[in-house]
Amino acid sequence: MPAQTYQNHLYRYGFTKEALPDFPLISGKEEISINIAIQNEKTTILCSFLSTVHSIAEQLMEKGIDVFIVEGKTRNKNEIIMNFKNHDKKAVLILSPVGERDLDIPQTDILIVYDLVNSPKTVYQKMKRSRGGKVIILFYEGTAERNKVKRVVNDIIVKYPWSTILHSEKHKLIQ
Repeated sequence: MPAQTYQNHLYRYGFTKEALPDFPLISGKEEISINIAIQNEKTTILCSFLSTVHSIAEQLMEKGIDVFIVEGKTRNKNEIIMNFKNHDKKAVLILSPVGERDLDIPQTDILIVYDLVNSPKTVYQKMKRSRGGKVIILFYEGTAERNKVKRVVNDIIVKYPWSTILHSEKHKLIQ
């Protein structure tokens, strides 16, 4: 969840602003996603939560980056995807789980899986969206999330070996 949402959650459970003076304005994963988008021409970010979709979009737009969003309420999904694909400037496509169904986006330089589900098949299908492009899966080190990513990625390697290329210079496996 975005840092602001998490901060509000903590307030509801009795924390005060004084108790959280150094609370970050954005989460580490949001910051990394934004930095990756700044460094690449075309980035696609897959997010599980609408609050994350909109938080990242807002921050990218503040940096002058063109953002295209597809979520469950989007009526003109194909038009937005085509506009992203044909866009001639730096751009980011942010997709919610509903918005990412049945898409191929080979025009993306890098695909970021912001938060991971437990299903190797679903994650594998997400990774295929870029049709061979670079994929980054974000997680927090030292958490259960890291263990979930490790398990899911290793399952993908075992279940889909024909489409998984492991090359030490291009891919990092979680040890």
